[in-house]
Amino acid sequence: MGQQLLAARNALLGTTNLLVLAVPEGWRLLDGYAQPEVDSWSEYRDRRWMRHGQGVYRLVEPHPEQRGLVRCEVELSVSTTDVMTLAMGGEPVDIGEHGGVCFHGQVPKGWLGRRTVPAITVEWACPQTQRLVRLVVNGLQQAPVERTVLRRLMDGLLAGVQCH
Repeated sequence: MGQQLLAARNALLGTTNLLVLAVPEGWRLLDGYAQPEVDSWSEYRDRRWMRHGQGVYRLVEPHPEQRGLVRCEVELSVSTTDVMTLAMGGEPVDIGEHGGVCFHGQVPKGWLGRRTVPAITVEWACPQTQRLVRLVVNGLQQAPVERTVLRRLMDGLLAGVQCH
């Protein structure tokens, strides 16, 4: 498992960190359909952290026997807000030194022929960076992913998460 820094880079403002994740063995983290957007940030230990904004990434598991093919692909979205109220319900989870909540559900996908796909959302408050972090992993419309795969992937991502 390798750690991956998610960050937004701007020629004028410099780099703003979103989050550090542990990418499970055999998976690759790729850019999403848009660059991360940072609306505001806070500073903690001489680093800038996204306080309000969002970023979307793709997690891809290459096919072990056929080069160029993907066995599984999911979307990972990170959003933050300076409102630090966790949603009610869900199951409690440990995220580094923070406690959070985990929800299993569905999200809509696609422009035409919209349908819902399984999703897992984890939220936690980080007083050090003054933000609420929301991490969502969902199966993409093109290749439905089972909820058990999403849960194993989310558990792997959270195993080495650093939010500051």
